[in-house]
Amino acid sequence: MHKTLSLGVLGAALCAWQMAFAAVDLNSASAEEIAEALNGVGKVKAEAIVAERTQNGPFKDLNEVAERVKGIGPATLEKNKDNIVLGTTPTQKNNAAAEKK
Repeated sequence: MHKTLSLGVLGAALCAWQMAFAAVDLNSASAEEIAEALNGVGKVKAEAIVAERTQNGPFKDLNEVAERVKGIGPATLEKNKDNIVLGTTPTQKNNAAAEKK
């Protein structure tokens, strides 16, 4: 029984560790997901990211995030760059396909 309990605790710790270091897509993630995934980004800043992308469209690059979202600067983005993804939205995919034609 002791081994089973230890493996369960180890599994839970591994799962929590993976979630803490999982990449987050700033163009689709919820404020909660952003706040959990990024170091130095709390609930208020994460909500600002979501509000900005909702009002003005998806982010194209990390510099744009710093320019458009108050409180998110180059230092925050630099320390989190390996955990940030800027995925494409259906609109971006359609625009890219139209440009290739």
